[in-house]
Amino acid sequence: MGIERPTELVIIDGINPASVTLMRLSEYTAKDIPGSWFQRDYLPRFQPE
Repeated sequence: MGIERPTELVIIDGINPASVTLMRLSEYTAKDIPGSWFQRDYLPRFQPE
């Protein structure tokens, strides 16, 4: 998609630092999404495709 993208995300629990989540990302694809998905009020109605 033309630019460098992150491939790994490390999440460390703020209460229990021994609890770590590692996400590996690949096979990126471009997708048009509605601007409403970025509004906090929309979150309760969000239905992933």
